Amino acid sequence: MTNEKVKEVFRYYSKDITHRVEVGSNVLCVDGDLFPDLTPVGGHKHMLYMCRMGIKFIEEGKIEKAMRWLGFIQGVLCQSRIYTIDELKSHNKGDYYLNEDPLKGLI
Repeated sequence: MTNEKVKEVFRYYSKDITHRVEVGSNVLCVDGDLFPDLTPVGGHKHMLYMCRMGIKFIEEGKIEKAMRWLGFIQGVLCQSRIYTIDELKSHNKGDYYLNEDPLKGLI
């Protein structure tokens, strides 16, 4: 994964989290269950901060730190059932169309 690709994934997650907060994250379903709401305890703000800092770490050459933060973000996204492990792996490989609207066709 190139540094530019890592930054692209951070940007994608930032856009996705922002969209989910704007529309209300409970409007989308996975296997019939509602997505958890990241907003009650400010979880979305922390995730957005981590995305911004991840990009900054890449630009500062702190690659290992950026990758740890990316792993944490992906863990939260998986635990929250927003993305599956396979989807997260595809983000890392570049198989996923990160330039598309993350919520396109879902709401």
